Amino acid sequence: MPGKGVPKPVTGSRAPELKINVVIPQPDKATKERQIWVDSLRILLYSGIVGEIGVGRESFKAFSEVAHEIADFLSQGSTDIRENKKLPHGDNKDNATRVVEQATSEKEHRSIATMRPILLQGHERSLTQVKFNAEGDLIFSVAKDHVVNAWYSHNGERLGTYNGHNGAIWTVDVNRTSTLVVSGSADNTLKLWDAKTGRCIKTWEFPTAVKRAEFNEDGSLLLCVTEQRMGYLGTTKVFEIVNDVDAEQSDEPIISIPSRESKATVAGWSYLSNYIIMGHEDGSVSQWDWKNEERLNIVQAHEKGFVITDLQFSPDRTYFITSSKDKTAKILDTNTLQVLKTFTTDTPLNSAALTPTKDFVIVGGGQEARDVTTTSQRQGKFEARFYHKIFEDEIGRVRGHFGPLNTVAVHPAGTAYASGGEDGYVRLHHFDPSYFDFNIAY
Repeated sequence: MPGKGVPKPVTGSRAPELKINVVIPQPDKATKERQIWVDSLRILLYSGIVGEIGVGRESFKAFSEVAHEIADFLSQGSTDIRENKKLPHGDNKDNATRVVEQATSEKEHRSIATMRPILLQGHERSLTQVKFNAEGDLIFSVAKDHVVNAWYSHNGERLGTYNGHNGAIWTVDVNRTSTLVVSGSADNTLKLWDAKTGRCIKTWEFPTAVKRAEFNEDGSLLLCVTEQRMGYLGTTKVFEIVNDVDAEQSDEPIISIPSRESKATVAGWSYLSNYIIMGHEDGSVSQWDWKNEERLNIVQAHEKGFVITDLQFSPDRTYFITSSKDKTAKILDTNTLQVLKTFTTDTPLNSAALTPTKDFVIVGGGQEARDVTTTSQRQGKFEARFYHKIFEDEIGRVRGHFGPLNTVAVHPAGTAYASGGEDGYVRLHHFDPSYFDFNIAY
């Protein structure tokens, strides 16, 4: 298990499926059993479960009336439900069951449509980044609380923690074989971990905080972006990595690329590790021949003066998406840096991700955290927003966070996505069948 003194695993909270089947006890049933049915029906009605899951109003009203009548008669010791003149004539047991089944059917349909999340509760402060591993069975999350968490993606159970940082952790990544994990922190260190045991393999120290770290496709190279502060330039460094948890790792980077104009805030590897793509504080995107430390291209992708907050690649790394505080997300070509698509929102964006199996884009952001206390959830725009990648139209939103979304990540197989918010929670959504059935005719 990663880390010594690992906290007791925290199981993600998934709302249980509700299947109701009203059965009327026979006249010879004991009073105790009758009371159990009475209590069960009333708990169901008064707990708010039925209303909370979105059952249709008319069906819920009908179900409520029938269930109350059944409960009242059972509590009075009645043995013949037909004594109640308020209920419709005929087979009232079948009628009650039919109404309940109708309500349950509507409930199941709507609960699928809202993709009830698994809530991952393992951080005490706001999330900064969430990452799936290559297989998609693990999720790694970091926040401003000094801890890296590892989770099972299928049920939200916490696998363990990686302890060792002394400051907010800004970034996390895992190599393709899920054997090495890297994290960068405000304590000015970059740490390499044994993913299985939680042992810290290597620590690199820098003059300033590490804001972004990423392995290349085969895990042989690792880049990190350091902050510009206290007279130090922000720098993108590349380290050679040995994919062996027992191997000695190099102390010095093989390449250092300082940001002399606008500092880099995010960076990533292109296909075949040919280029390093950087997003900058002034809204520009640059392409680097990292081996020769030469800048090949730079474009003003976003509105000047608005920081680029995230950069994520497509599965084949031939194009990528950026998000910015200018309230847009943009898809750019890796080779030419041409802006291919623009997705416009009404809120500053902190993260954007591409779905691998559908033509969708997921973006997240929201009102600044300092203003949240005077703003409702709806006004703060704390939703994950889905856009059609081709037509650039918004097609849906998923609410849930009680603060801005700071990070969004999509399962490598496109079956789920996770979002981390200022509220300290990771919300994991597994897509329902209707998501995969949704198509727009071209």
